[in-house]
Amino acid sequence: MNSILVYHAALRNYTNPNSSEASKGIQPRQNVRTWEKLSTIKSNCGIELALDECVAILNYMHRLKRIAERSVVERAEFTENELF
Repeated sequence: MNSILVYHAALRNYTNPNSSEASKGIQPRQNVRTWEKLSTIKSNCGIELALDECVAILNYMHRLKRIAERSVVERAEFTENELF
């Protein structure tokens, strides 16, 4: 009998709540004041994404620079070998 009550109580967590149950679940969360900080969180995420894009561009430019430097060195070595 006790296990049936526990099962029934657990099942109620997965059903659509009525208005009083919904308000009981919402009220404690309203006190957290997360909603007031949502715009700050959103702008911080935007800044972080912009910085990530900048770092990716800088890494790409650095890779291109290294490739260009390697090709200059290889050309110089090739012309030295060609002369001798």
